[in-house]
Amino acid sequence: PPFEPIGGGGTTFGDVGMAVFSALWAYDGWNGLNYIVGALRDPARTLPRCVAHGMSCVIGAILVVNVAFLLVLPPDVVASDKAVALTTATEVFGSSAIYGMAAATGGRMRKDVWIVPYVATAV
Repeated sequence: PPFEPIGGGGTTFGDVGMAVFSALWAYDGWNGLNYIVGALRDPARTLPRCVAHGMSCVIGAILVVNVAFLLVLPPDVVASDKAVALTTATEVFGSSAIYGMAAATGGRMRKDVWIVPYVATAV
């Protein structure tokens, strides 16, 4: 087979397609950056600062979230759970946490909705 994972089993082309789609979704912010950089006054100075500060904030947030996971859940649950964020939110906020997770996902999609009018008015 063309795709044979280490743990055995088979991987379909659909699995590979979903992995590519997920990676493109994760790197989608760079697309927005290309549109917004045209509005910067001094991009040679401002853009590296923005990228450094943004990456620092993201790395810090990831570290804080992972520490929160380990403070709320035992390490063996964190290692074996497929939805650690939802499990942690359910432990902290109760069964209504799923609505908060849906709202957080919707907030990410809001960027795609609002970037188009911004670019259209800036052009």
